[in-house]
Amino acid sequence: MISEEEFLAQPAKLAELMATKTTFAPYYRVLKEKLEASDLRALYHAVVPPKGKLGSKYLQLAMHHHRHLNMITALKLRHPPPLRILDLAAGPGQFLYAARIFGHDGVALERPFAGRSPRSIDYRVLMDFYGVSASEQAIRPQVPLVIDQHLARRFDRVTAFGILFIHNRADGLGAGEYWTAPDYAFLFNDLKDNLLVAGGLVTMQFHGHIYGSPREDQDARIAAYYTALGTLLEPMVVEKVSPNAVTLDPSRMAQGTLTGALPVVRHRDMAAEDD
Repeated sequence: MISEEEFLAQPAKLAELMATKTTFAPYYRVLKEKLEASDLRALYHAVVPPKGKLGSKYLQLAMHHHRHLNMITALKLRHPPPLRILDLAAGPGQFLYAARIFGHDGVALERPFAGRSPRSIDYRVLMDFYGVSASEQAIRPQVPLVIDQHLARRFDRVTAFGILFIHNRADGLGAGEYWTAPDYAFLFNDLKDNLLVAGGLVTMQFHGHIYGSPREDQDARIAAYYTALGTLLEPMVVEKVSPNAVTLDPSRMAQGTLTGALPVVRHRDMAAEDD
């Protein structure tokens, strides 16, 4: 867990990045000035509960913003016409904050805060700090996504980073099992039909490797699942952004289905992985 002192040192960390990562220096300067104009001690205590730990990694602002800037570069979002972006499982909204600096507009979709562990950081406080518009909904298998009415418009791009789609007890579909091919097909059809503009794209960064060689420490069942998922998604691929990130065109999904099956894997069977 990041300590209060480490959080207070984030402006200094950003200053270091400004000196070494000059391409993004103007962005780091904007964020650094925003932090310096804020009461960081009060912000830390508003975000982190007394026994908080879950999600505290997001308070390492310099590191996480640098990752998102690299993704913005990889997705060629630094200089295009302004896009409207929907970020699924958006966490505290750091990607959308970064995208806004480059002229884009976006909405975060994050599961409701109610019912979270009392040890979880309060994402809502950070979203307010970043000025990110958010809609609350858990992403469930074969359930349409619904954006709050005042935010609901079509999007040019849907993004999702570090995602891990798993059935939970409320789904009644095999708690702990990873999503099936029909689950993914439903999601992509829903995005295409109800949330994306014509020709809109989806970029997903999966919590595991689906392209290239699996990590040496990766459980064989994880590797098999993501290899099969990569094969299923291949007809929709527009660009392979990184070993575990891909941009997809849902309109390429033949007859609205994904041909093939995914191995049944339960989350508790999987080797521990870094977020």
